[in-house]
This record gives sequence, structure tokens and C-alpha cells, in this order.
Amino acid sequence: SEDTWWRCCGPPTSTAANLTHPHMGARHPNGSLGMVVDPTVKRLRKPPSPQAMIANDSNRSILCPKGGQRYGIEGEGGNAVLHKIRRGLKKAQTELRARNATEGQGGGSVRILCMIYTVYTEGDMHSAQTAIAETWGQQCDGFIGASNLTDHSIGTIDLPHQGPEEYGNMWQKIRSMWTYAYDHFRNDYDISTSPEMIPTC
Repeated sequence: SEDTWWRCCGPPTSTAANLTHPHMGARHPNGSLGMVVDPTVKRLRKPPSPQAMIANDSNRSILCPKGGQRYGIEGEGGNAVLHKIRRGLKKAQTELRARNATEGQGGGSVRILCMIYTVYTEGDMHSAQTAIAETWGQQCDGFIGASNLTDHSIGTIDLPHQGPEEYGNMWQKIRSMWTYAYDHFRNDYDISTSPEMIPTC
């Protein structure tokens, strides 16, 4: 059910008038603001097995490089970004475990919250978000895709921000994301601002 993945909800009277940006929280599909999602990856749908993905010939030709090719559909640049994300996650986990051990916290309590921004449009329908949720998103302890539509199976939540939903205003969405993480998850997850965590083009 939709409400399974919400930790708590805003009061019934939650409106834009009594919650201010960037502290509005997520928006429930019923319109209530101030919602807090359970960001665990348990809510993400399970990715298809590699065998299932290459079961038909059309997927095999896309996913399995042929004739000396080193990369699949993602190309050389996409492959480099995927490896950078993987290295960044491993580096952050290693650094946080070392820091926890040094501080006497036992070293096993590292929990990484991964966040990305995305948008649902009729032409795209979260296609990149779906791929992320089925691949490297599963390696995080918590995963949130800040969007304009909630779909727990791929980790997205409707996270309002000031201004229009457009690329030139993305900084407002990022501001809402970091505020949301700080307001609700700062004691549950470790946050790394390592540049290795940020894919660049």
C-alpha cells in the first residue's frame, strides 16, 4: 500500500501557507505536505536477473557487447560514470568506517543515503530513475529520487521546491533535497560530500 513507506505524515491542515520552503517535506499523493518517507532500499523493486535481461535477442544485442567492444549501450562515457559512482560509494563507505572506528563507534554503523534529482514527464516517465533504482541504487542503505511524482518502487518522492520544474531552477530542488535529508535523516545516515560521489559529464 502507498502508506507503507511513509514514516510519518504532516498534520491534516498542512498547506503551503503553514509550511515554508525548503522545509515543506514531501507531498503525499493525497496532497498532504510534511511527509517523511522511509528511504530504505527495501521499497525498491527487485532488479531483473542478468539471465532474464538477456533472455531475448533484442536485449542481448543491447546489453552484451560484441566483437571486441568493451561497452554496452551506456557507451564509454556512461561506463566511466557508472564506475565513478561505484568507486565513490566504496570510498565513502571505507572513509566512514575508518572514521567511526577512530571515534570508537565500532566501524560497522556506516549508513549511506543516496539522493538524486529527477522529474517525471509524459515523454520520459522516470526511465533513468528506474535504471538507477534497479542498479547502483540497490547498493545504498537509503535511496531517494527527488521528483514531482511519488513512486516507491523506484524510490521517487514528490519533493516540492520553489519555482518551476525546469533545469534552470534545479538549484532550488537540490536545496530542498539537502534540507529534507538534514531535517529527517541526519541521525540515521552518514552524508558524504566527496566529489567522487557526484557524476559529472
